Amino acid sequence: MYDCRSFKHLPNMKKLIYLLFITSAVFAQNTKQLTYQYTDHNDFVCESHLFLKGKESLYIIKDPRTELNNQSTSGLVYKLYNDKWSRIFYKSEKLNITRVPLYGREMVYNSDKLVQSVKLTDKTKKIAGYTCQEALVSKGGRKYAVWYTTDVALVASPLNLSAVPGLVVELRDTGSENFKITLQKISNTADLKEFEKYKKYILEKPIKSYVTYEKDLISQMSNIKKENYAALAKFNASVEYAADQSYFTVHVVDIPEKLVPALQKITK
Repeated sequence: MYDCRSFKHLPNMKKLIYLLFITSAVFAQNTKQLTYQYTDHNDFVCESHLFLKGKESLYIIKDPRTELNNQSTSGLVYKLYNDKWSRIFYKSEKLNITRVPLYGREMVYNSDKLVQSVKLTDKTKKIAGYTCQEALVSKGGRKYAVWYTTDVALVASPLNLSAVPGLVVELRDTGSENFKITLQKISNTADLKEFEKYKKYILEKPIKSYVTYEKDLISQMSNIKKENYAALAKFNASVEYAADQSYFTVHVVDIPEKLVPALQKITK
């Protein structure tokens, strides 16, 4: 608590310094940076960061991989759609934006209309010293097992899972085992230059509605699947895709309701 009773008696320069000190202190209290470990289904591991600044949050995945062929720890060569910005999740009082790189381009869309359902279980366990409770969350066509804690006075989550009533310590995609995110550390100071750089980038982009995102995604993935069949037919070869179309959906975070049925209809 700062004592302002004698503020009016301070010289002008001291008043300015005093105000700057108070502003900086209050601002610092409302700014944090959480470091998570991101692991995908290819056992690739990298850092990811969740910035909390006032009523804004920004989650970024620091994935340095390119769209060239990549190799997993088991030696499997796989294709990846990525660029230097990778995946970005920004949230404020009025916005909820997701950005994913895809097919040499990007999808930037508004995900604020996505319904999140949460079921709290009675399971608890210790993770990184925190007492955590399990929550089962459904959002954007995916299901997550989320372990959150109330040991810390924060309500925050990667991927903008805002319905979870605490700080997310661990998050796992349970449907396709596509990725896992685990808290590493909490810092009371944040790299605000990086925060502003990613925020500026995503807010300057045209933002699709979720309906438009669904329509464009169905169109792009349907064309890719048809092209794959056509290319294989030239060599008298064939391929069988999994019923859940995970070959395609692995590249996005939110899976629109009509996407998988549309892809299932394409058989040649």
